[in-house]
Amino acid sequence: MMPNSHITVQSLACTDVQTLRNCFNASFRQYYVPLQFTKEQFAEKITTEAIDLKLSFGIFDEDLLVGFILHGIDSVGNQKVAYNAGTGILPDYRGHKLSYLLYEYSIGQLKKAGVTKTILEVVEQNMPAIKSYVRMGFSVTRKLNSYQGRPILNEVPSIEIETLPAPDWALIKRSCEWNPSWQYNTNCIKRAQSNYKLQVARCDQQPVAYCISNLETGRIAHFGCCDIEYKEKYLSALFNEVNGVNGDHLTSVINVDTNALYANTFLLSIGLRRLFTACEMEMAL
Repeated sequence: MMPNSHITVQSLACTDVQTLRNCFNASFRQYYVPLQFTKEQFAEKITTEAIDLKLSFGIFDEDLLVGFILHGIDSVGNQKVAYNAGTGILPDYRGHKLSYLLYEYSIGQLKKAGVTKTILEVVEQNMPAIKSYVRMGFSVTRKLNSYQGRPILNEVPSIEIETLPAPDWALIKRSCEWNPSWQYNTNCIKRAQSNYKLQVARCDQQPVAYCISNLETGRIAHFGCCDIEYKEKYLSALFNEVNGVNGDHLTSVINVDTNALYANTFLLSIGLRRLFTACEMEMAL
């Protein structure tokens, strides 16, 4: 098919979102961790992760979208950063180095747009992809664990839990053991604030622990506790809130820095299992 195909790379600015979602789902259906988005979930991903379709690019065979790279664009510190929110090639078109073609083109366009750094995450087992990214100039900056399961939480004494109308960023900054990945950083949480609840646990009326979660899906964006005794009882009280509300959904915690020793230990201690480890990689442009 490929030798006779008319392959082009174009911006996705004029591509229908439904077409893009279909291509995304078809590309990730048999991935290490299968990803399948509903129409609503995909729209939310575009908004939350600041995906700019003008700076996202597709591989087209004639008029057929056969591959893509989605970029979230945001300011981080004093840098304009591009986040690879997904790169996929349809199964029938793999093995022809189309991802290189995508990256070659997109990096040039990102530089023209003033982007100075690009970052991505890739599942640790996907060694071919990691080797390809290293050849392109990416390097691994840290590793991130993701967990899922039904937490087994001991009964804890009555602890005051409060749902705040807006995140207490000062509490989060001093309590979180790791810097959240792109999907759960401050800007993304602000964009998705209607989907998340920030709950705090109090000790002597002072907030000492927090949890940012989607109570409907059981997805915990991140959590933390001040340096106090019996951290686990405050975090358990917060996780009990999530576990009690989300019903049949499993609790999941995504992209916990492997160097966050207490957080990883706590998640394993309550019975969550590690789904996978991802490598966060970045490249200066």
